[in-house]
Amino acid sequence: MKNLRHYEIVLLIHPGQSEQVPAMLERYQGMVAAGDGTVHRSEDWGRRPLAYLIDDIHKAHYVMLNIECNLEVLRDLEKNFKFNDSIVRSLIIRRKHALTEQSAMAKEKLKEDRVDAKKLASNLASADDKKPQAKADLKSVPESPKEEVLATQPASPPAKDPPAEADLKSVPESPKEEVLATLPANPPVKDPPAKDPPAEADLKSVPESSKEEVLATQPANPPDTKSEVSPEALEEK
Repeated sequence: MKNLRHYEIVLLIHPGQSEQVPAMLERYQGMVAAGDGTVHRSEDWGRRPLAYLIDDIHKAHYVMLNIECNLEVLRDLEKNFKFNDSIVRSLIIRRKHALTEQSAMAKEKLKEDRVDAKKLASNLASADDKKPQAKADLKSVPESPKEEVLATQPASPPAKDPPAEADLKSVPESPKEEVLATLPANPPVKDPPAKDPPAEADLKSVPESSKEEVLATQPANPPDTKSEVSPEALEEK
């Protein structure tokens, strides 16, 4: 038990490694116990803001240890603190006697934890109170417009009877079918009226190019009506 001294150690651990804090404390306490030392106080202060940025971080996880050990164990601890990337800063202070009472920082953390627990409990209670009210509000909320229309309509509309044959006859067909229905099935074919051949007087007014076409349509030797005389007329003369 000779050459044992009291030390207070404060560690600032990277906030991203907060989950490793319990394992780190257990390892350091084991090192002190292996060197015939004693751990009088161990406190976890949690995450707290820094006074200034350190390695671009503005918060750190604070840990404090009050130990009683020899110089050899203290040097091993310092070496571990130096080569541990999770530890941002470390502070070792020599004390005259062992400190076992709860620190002011630990008391403040307890108050903060109690306030946070009360806030959490009140939030949960208010959430539980809002649940039945929300259910009641849901019943009074109207349905969507589509659902409202569907709700007003009957479940299955009444089936309509098929139209009778007389009703089908009165239904107008398409415009084209209506016109075709009014026409007879086989309309009579009318012969075009026969046109008399043009007289000689008319041929004078016809140009030469068309005269030949008109003459071609006339008979070759038209009958001479003047030379034809019946035998009865000759006897009377």
